Amino acid sequence: MEVLNILAILLAIAVLIVGIYIIIRGIRSNNDELDNSKSNQKHGLPILARHERQLHHDHQGEDEDALSSMAAAISSAPAMVMDEPVAPATVTTSTQTDSEQMDIGESDDVATTETTFDGLSVPSQQINKSFEQQSPVLDRHLDEQQSFDESTNPLQDYTETFTIVITPQFGASISGRQVLDIARNYGLKHGSMNMFHRHEYEDGRGVRWFSMMAEDKNGPTAFDLNTLADDYFDSLILFLVIPHKQLLRGYDSMVSTAGLLAGDLNAILTDENRMRFDAESFDRLRAIFANH
Repeated sequence: MEVLNILAILLAIAVLIVGIYIIIRGIRSNNDELDNSKSNQKHGLPILARHERQLHHDHQGEDEDALSSMAAAISSAPAMVMDEPVAPATVTTSTQTDSEQMDIGESDDVATTETTFDGLSVPSQQINKSFEQQSPVLDRHLDEQQSFDESTNPLQDYTETFTIVITPQFGASISGRQVLDIARNYGLKHGSMNMFHRHEYEDGRGVRWFSMMAEDKNGPTAFDLNTLADDYFDSLILFLVIPHKQLLRGYDSMVSTAGLLAGDLNAILTDENRMRFDAESFDRLRAIFANH
């Protein structure tokens, strides 16, 4: 009995040792497989042996051959042809007078032109660009513009003028920017004949009191607002026309403005013959205009 017990114990120990060995071997086998899978990859991509790479390339070639064969089959397939060709649609534009609209069957009343581009028919309408009829609206506008120009012309129906020339001393010139400042400061509005005008009211309403133009090396000149900022002048010319609806008010305003400008520009005041004005000459002229 004792011998049997000993043998049973030895057998159990042997079975236990074999089981432990099998378990340890299985664990080692799993670790080796993980290590091999890691060693066969680089940057997340599998590392294939040379014969495996050739096999993989052959499979890709087979795929590409299949796609090429499919494309060739499609290209070689016969194109579908319709039994009856459809003519391109064209649009016809017709122009008819009131009397011609009664006869629809006449083809001469229809003017049609077609332009073809690469087989496509593109209709286009013939347009008569000539304008021979008179426009009452345009004629009325032109008449009103002509009447406005005539009414705002500072030299309309004048018999004589009174002129003051403002000339800076020592050969200094007057810039166009200075002219713009003068017009803004003294209530002058750019208007008829490209001159600046001083009216009864500073907003340009009322009777025109006097006007202003300039003088350069070529003589008297008007003001072009497109180039005025870059222009230079030798003198400024103030003038009023006679007869005048408000002669004394226009005269006083012009003489006062000329005196202020002479101070601003360090200039002298003369008439158109370059004879200098002084206070006595202005008073004498005012008395003459009062009895005009």
